[in-house]
Amino acid sequence: VIPTFTQHHALQQKISSISSSGVNRGQVMVTYMSDVNSSEGEQSEISEEGEEVAAEEEESEEPQEDPEITAMKEEIESLEAHLKAKRLEANRLIDLADDYTEKGYVRKCAEMENMRRGRAVEANRLIDLADDYTEKGYVRKCAEMENMRRAKRLEANRLIDLADDYTEKGYVRKCAEMENMRRGRAEASKGVKDIYIAKAVKNFLPTLDSLKVLKTTYEGDDFASSYSALANEFESSLASFGLTEIIIEQGERVDKTKVTAVSEEVVEGVEAGIVLKVLRYGYEMNGSTIQFAEAIVSKGPEAEEEEQEEEKIEEA
Repeated sequence: VIPTFTQHHALQQKISSISSSGVNRGQVMVTYMSDVNSSEGEQSEISEEGEEVAAEEEESEEPQEDPEITAMKEEIESLEAHLKAKRLEANRLIDLADDYTEKGYVRKCAEMENMRRGRAVEANRLIDLADDYTEKGYVRKCAEMENMRRAKRLEANRLIDLADDYTEKGYVRKCAEMENMRRGRAEASKGVKDIYIAKAVKNFLPTLDSLKVLKTTYEGDDFASSYSALANEFESSLASFGLTEIIIEQGERVDKTKVTAVSEEVVEGVEAGIVLKVLRYGYEMNGSTIQFAEAIVSKGPEAEEEEQEEEKIEEA
């Protein structure tokens, strides 16, 4: 155990007093150290208890900050606030100075132009709003409402017609329309078919006419009579496609839809438009003429008088 400063000082005084009385110095040291050790054990117990109490007191008490450090922190916070204010002021001055540069002037002009346009738009809106309360505006509004009413009426009629399609009458009407459409397509298809058949049959008509002429020409010939059935069979084959002969008689009035007047002659006592002689019979298919009949037609007495007058004029 190391003695404290007080104990050491007391030991020095005691040694000096004993040495002056003639007692051995070594014996005094041994005696003193035994006393110190015994007292030191008691003091160590006391000091341990004191240290525990002091530790508890230190834990319970909060550490106090140094006043200088606190003052420095407050000064730093003040300086930071001042620096922030100066920075804001500097930015404001930079923006203010930038307004007087060329770019700032252009930017200000653009801002003023945008402001002018916005005010012009607002002014036009107010003018249009004010115009609605004039006589012209009232007439225009009435016209717009009338157009809207008509559009709504048309839309309502369309919806009514659409809804009517799903009723019983609408269903019947749709069925009738589809049936008419089917018949129309069938008739159109049949008409196209008849046209192509008529074109094909028309190519064989010259052959049929030639066979009929040969039959008439060699009617009394025995050899030709053996081939007379050829014309009849050929005509029957064409008749199976709907071909019929246009028969005209001498003395009939000319039907211009079926007969072509090859020439006209003046016959006394015969009016104009009468068949004088049949040159060729015509043919038709399904009511449509595919080959006109050819005939010589009378001109009539009036045409004779006109010819005589023309001859007199030419002689004069």
